[in-house]
Amino acid sequence: MFFNENQMVETFFDVIPFGIYVVDVTNHTIVFMNKTLTAQRGDLTGEVCYKALCEEDGPCPHCAIDKVVGPDGTPLGQPHVFEYFDPIDDHWYQMQEKSIAWPDGRTVKVSI
Repeated sequence: MFFNENQMVETFFDVIPFGIYVVDVTNHTIVFMNKTLTAQRGDLTGEVCYKALCEEDGPCPHCAIDKVVGPDGTPLGQPHVFEYFDPIDDHWYQMQEKSIAWPDGRTVKVSI
């Protein structure tokens, strides 16, 4: 069986035991969720992240795209680390985010 680049990246993220999701930085759409997060929340791929994950009507402080993407839309290469309280499951999380070029060429934010 041969994998394309997307399948390779998704397979890598699926073996990590932490919830991971990938968001298109231009429209906040969830591009991918790994198996760990899908088991916790269901498959929200294709939905707007702040609505699906945070139940917000607009970009929330957690959508800090400017922390990981430069003004020209390219990945900054530096991780953004912060604490986040999730009111949906009543837990605090340490979040780590970084932007990368997804195999299809678009800039995305990876959140762990």
